[in-house]
Amino acid sequence: MAERLSGYGASNDSDYFIFPSCGKGYVPLTSFEYGPDRESHLSIQNDPTPSLRFTTFTPATTARLLSIPPTFLPIFASLIGNDQSDYFKLLGLPNSRPRFVGEMDPASLERIARKLSAASALPADTPAEVEIILRTTVLSLLEGKPIEDVEMIPTLLRSAHSYRLQPVESESPTFPLHPTPNDTPSHAISRATYLKAFQHGQLGSLPLVFLKHGLVDPPTGVDDPDRPSPSLVFGAPIRLSIYAILAHELHTTRTEVTEHNRWRDRLVVSTVAIPSLAALVQTFDPPLSLPAESISTTSSSTRLSIYLSILSAPPFLRPPPPSILPHLPLVLALLHIQRFSSRPWPRSTILSALLTSILLDSPVLPTFPPLASPPRRAFIHTSAILATVLFHISVLAELDEVKGKYYIEWAGIDPDTGEAWKPTWEPKKTCGATKALISDWKESKRLAREEEWRIKREIKEEVKEEALDDKAALSRKRAREEGVEPEGPKQEEEEEEEENEQEENEEEADGLEYVGMIFHPKTRTVPAEEDLPDDANPTIVGQRNGPRRALQYLIQWDAVAGRPDRWVSASFHY
Repeated sequence: MAERLSGYGASNDSDYFIFPSCGKGYVPLTSFEYGPDRESHLSIQNDPTPSLRFTTFTPATTARLLSIPPTFLPIFASLIGNDQSDYFKLLGLPNSRPRFVGEMDPASLERIARKLSAASALPADTPAEVEIILRTTVLSLLEGKPIEDVEMIPTLLRSAHSYRLQPVESESPTFPLHPTPNDTPSHAISRATYLKAFQHGQLGSLPLVFLKHGLVDPPTGVDDPDRPSPSLVFGAPIRLSIYAILAHELHTTRTEVTEHNRWRDRLVVSTVAIPSLAALVQTFDPPLSLPAESISTTSSSTRLSIYLSILSAPPFLRPPPPSILPHLPLVLALLHIQRFSSRPWPRSTILSALLTSILLDSPVLPTFPPLASPPRRAFIHTSAILATVLFHISVLAELDEVKGKYYIEWAGIDPDTGEAWKPTWEPKKTCGATKALISDWKESKRLAREEEWRIKREIKEEVKEEALDDKAALSRKRAREEGVEPEGPKQEEEEEEEENEQEENEEEADGLEYVGMIFHPKTRTVPAEEDLPDDANPTIVGQRNGPRRALQYLIQWDAVAGRPDRWVSASFHY
């Protein structure tokens, strides 16, 4: 992506030093420095104009320091050792003594680079050419000794090949989301769905690491080492469902997964059996039946039902009301914590978490004040628990993806129940929403964002004006004490009234209360026939309250007429 967008590749992985190309260069995350004091974290309160500095490493610079071509960097990495090959002790200097475990002797590194540089004139475009360079360099490093390990050169060749950058669209047999010969039609569809999500940045690393390596290192934040690891107590139950869904959807033959978790003051390795998804859903309350087709291609309501059942959501959240949707992950996380915690959180902690979420989602509070003192150890562990559960819930939500859909509020009455149609999630391409309705919905979101920022600006201006008023009051007080008439604008109150009136007029002109709805296909209705124009065979596909709450309809014209969809008033005046 960095190469395509001509950007930077930011990471803490030393492999980025070796990639033959990386956009504008590799930026270690540890090199970020913020503000004029070059702090390691961003502090807006102390720096009104934030700045960012970082260090960049380019493949050309790294290769020049080693006196080898940039195309030789993957070969150099395979010789000094990486995740796939480790022959450094054999190829390095025999008398090198590292000061600590993992250190590479600089003299040995220089020697390997010098021997490799001797082959710089050779081409390295094909695996056969790379194999020649590897064999020549290894023999030179062994100083006439034979290559006793028959797998050495093939292993080094695979290691060097792993650094080759390939387009994410190109198929690779080692990439777990690309098609395999054993895929059934259902599994092939699931694999393609997950691949598309990965290409759009909607799939994290945990599913990929599980599928490719069967080894998972659950994220662990800064927690209390004297207390049980949140990843084991709270994350493990959700991970079981994640493993079961991936195994079911992508037909993996893996029956167990290796996990690394903290246990007290040490890191332990454990083997976890992957449960059958069909058996797992039978343990839910109430039990679920798996759909005949793939979960990733079934209806959004079915996927949402599975998602909520895994997290044991209470009945009032099935389905969740629209007002709770912005805070649904937090609500589910808090319920999950209460269920698995040996000591449930007190009511005050629950309310504090919910209030924080509401405040963060509200435009009323622009910033939080800095902490007067560092948080206590117990609070740090509480935050680690919540962060761990939210992470696992987000991974589970990726597997039950509902993006690419619209939450549709249907107009009309369901003839089967005699009640209003219930809102549903519908695919963008088949939900019945026309471009005009979707554009108007997006415009309403834009207006809402602008209103949010307007409120924030007004709050800041009010704070500034209060400070100025306090300063002016102090000035007038001093003037009265000194017997001097203070100077000031005579028409201040009149000007303020004019500004308020102007703002009200602008808000009335620009404001739009959006309640647009799409008519359900079974109950699509139209106004009286005398209100409809005679030409172009118009069809009513939506309605809303426009400015001043005037009822409007979304008209879809006959394609032959060549007219675009548009909103018109109820009386159809053009």
